Amino acid sequence: MAVSRRRPPSRHKSRTERPPERRRSGWRALAFYLRHLLLWLAVGVAAYWLWLDREVARTFESRQWSLPARVYARPLELFPGAAVTSARLRRELERLGYRQVSRPTARGQFAVHDQDVEVFARGFDFWDIPEPQRRFRATFDHTGIATLQDVVSGEALGVLRLDPVEIGSINPHRFEDRKLLRYDDLPPRFVAALVAVEDHRYFDHFGVDVLGLARAMLSNLRAQRWVQGGSTLTQQLVKNFYLTRERTLSRKLTEMLMALSLEWRFDKQSILETYVNEVFLGQDGNRAIHGFELAAQFYFGKPLAELDIASMAVLIGMIKGPSAYDPRRHPDTARARRDVVLDVLLARHVIEAGVARAARAQPIELRPARLRGERGSPAFMALVKRQLLAEYSATDLNAAGLNIYTTLDADLQARVEQRISTTLDELERNGHRRDLQTALVIVDPHSGEVLAIVGDRNPGYAGFNRAVDARRPVGSVIKPFVYAKALAQPSRYALFTPLDDVAVTWTAPNGDTWQPKNFDGREHGRLPLLEALTRSLNLATVNLGLELGLPAVRDFLRKVGFGDDLPAYPSILLGAIDMSPLLLAEAYTALANDGFKVPLRAISDVTDHAQHKLKRYGLQIEHVMEPATAALVRFAMTRVVAEGTARGLLAALPDAQPLAGKTGTSNDNRDSWFAGFGANRLAVAWVGRDDNSVTGLTGSSGALRVWVAAMREAGVSALDLQLPAGLEWRRVDLARGVALPEECANGERVPVHRDTALPSSATCTETPPAQDQVPGMLERLRGFFGR
Repeated sequence: MAVSRRRPPSRHKSRTERPPERRRSGWRALAFYLRHLLLWLAVGVAAYWLWLDREVARTFESRQWSLPARVYARPLELFPGAAVTSARLRRELERLGYRQVSRPTARGQFAVHDQDVEVFARGFDFWDIPEPQRRFRATFDHTGIATLQDVVSGEALGVLRLDPVEIGSINPHRFEDRKLLRYDDLPPRFVAALVAVEDHRYFDHFGVDVLGLARAMLSNLRAQRWVQGGSTLTQQLVKNFYLTRERTLSRKLTEMLMALSLEWRFDKQSILETYVNEVFLGQDGNRAIHGFELAAQFYFGKPLAELDIASMAVLIGMIKGPSAYDPRRHPDTARARRDVVLDVLLARHVIEAGVARAARAQPIELRPARLRGERGSPAFMALVKRQLLAEYSATDLNAAGLNIYTTLDADLQARVEQRISTTLDELERNGHRRDLQTALVIVDPHSGEVLAIVGDRNPGYAGFNRAVDARRPVGSVIKPFVYAKALAQPSRYALFTPLDDVAVTWTAPNGDTWQPKNFDGREHGRLPLLEALTRSLNLATVNLGLELGLPAVRDFLRKVGFGDDLPAYPSILLGAIDMSPLLLAEAYTALANDGFKVPLRAISDVTDHAQHKLKRYGLQIEHVMEPATAALVRFAMTRVVAEGTARGLLAALPDAQPLAGKTGTSNDNRDSWFAGFGANRLAVAWVGRDDNSVTGLTGSSGALRVWVAAMREAGVSALDLQLPAGLEWRRVDLARGVALPEECANGERVPVHRDTALPSSATCTETPPAQDQVPGMLERLRGFFGR
């Protein structure tokens, strides 16, 4: 009989079959740990959110962008009697980006008629008296503006200023740029369009759009990759303001938490205002274009408020991809994206079907980029920066958003640049020369304001600035100051004092000798001081300087601005001194301004970003010679123009006479100079080569031609030869130093110190008439002197 065996119980089964109490205990432990884990996770998230909230509150409330210092030209002032033509006003409006229409109905528009120009001015928040936006009409006659009238009220206007032309900026170290707008300044249509395209529930959600986020997650799951972010405008701002562009769940969570904090702490208007100013909308070289206001001016040449809906749609469409939808680089793609934006605006009832249809039919009309580099003269901008750095730190200039108002006449600058380039081409073509360079400075001699400056024959070149930094031998343009030193001693020298134009040898302490020569290689013997300066005779000038004493002349040259390190050599009497055109122009203001030297300045005012005035650069003067001395030299320089080395100026600008000027040529004709002035303008011109090689040009054949070309554009006016106290007009036989009766036809009427004792003649002694170099014109000029 078989015996049945019983199988032992499975060891595995015994392990799994636990009592119910033990199983419940395990689940309780797991739940305990999970609760604590979630609790700590919640605490961590809350702590992280608390930290984020504090950071958002701290940084957003005190948000400060790195704003560049913006540099403006002088605004065009309009008033009845102003010498502003219709063409001049039109050029200024076009430079400002105004649009010509048949009838101005919006800011930034103008219309030109037969006898008047009607303008809808933008207005400008000037630091002294804000200029309101308004419609005005200017009528013109042959002299300039005849009347100025407010179109709406019909009232006559006394004076108004157009908004100033922005000529450049001093970039922030972060290479980003923006123009700030307040929410109240945003066009309502733009706000509606931006919200409709980027976040149509913006004014309803609390920073995170749950429906939009769910829709984005569904799209991502279907595509099995990240195709939508579902970000609200607030989240986009957080991403731009605080976060990197990586796409991770942790960054998305941070973005959402910070958006919630922003919406909790700040109102919708403040958030949208910040977004509009922060959003990235393109690149200008190495500078990032941020904000819609700057983008509007960069792409369309006008403020955001003046854009039509088609142009607004272009900018709004660029948010999705500023590089991909850049209308300059990718016009077809940008237009397609614009049309998509217009479709959204139509679907969301922001615009009507007719408006959308008309907008889609428009081409994208871009203006030339007005932000590229320095839109004014690079030479002028270099001077502005140099003068600013003497007063402000680099940090302030690069981040504080200063507004720099300058003395630049933008219209004059543009016209002079064009003229000078043409003149240099002519000089090279006519003389078979190459590689000529030039520099020019135009100033107001009474205020010291720099009106235009050229540092290169290619005015757009931002390299070496010859007007400011080039130091070249000035040649004979120094001679008026040597003669001024003599004429400052009326007991010894007058315009008729005889000088010796004879050979002279000077021996240096080491035995070296110096023997100057006249330009024509001849000696002219004994002749009046006035004649010596008129003909720019070297020997007479050197003998005069040695008679005065080199130390005395050197001290006087230092005083008027020729530098402190002048050598004690007689060659300084003939201009063996290196100076820049800018410094030479400053020295010449003393002769044009009755003995008062006026420091040249390129800046008139500086304000902060809120237009609070920080500094006004007022008039500063330095008395360096007596008014009578300056008047005597000034008269002598008008004779240089009438009969001397600058007589070509008489024929070139006959209606502006008398003018004062002096030519200068350095050794071997390497440097050509001309310095001259009228009642309202002073300019210094230089022509030469950078390698200091011979040009074959004298002051009259080179720099004088550049000066004339510039002064034709500057509108130089005739000098008033009214004498200061202590001087009087007398008719003098210069060759003999004898006073003649006033009714005599011979002799010359010259200014003389009242207490000067002169031998007189009771009769008119005939003297040979001077050769009239310009028939008919010289006699006309002499009429100014009462000759």
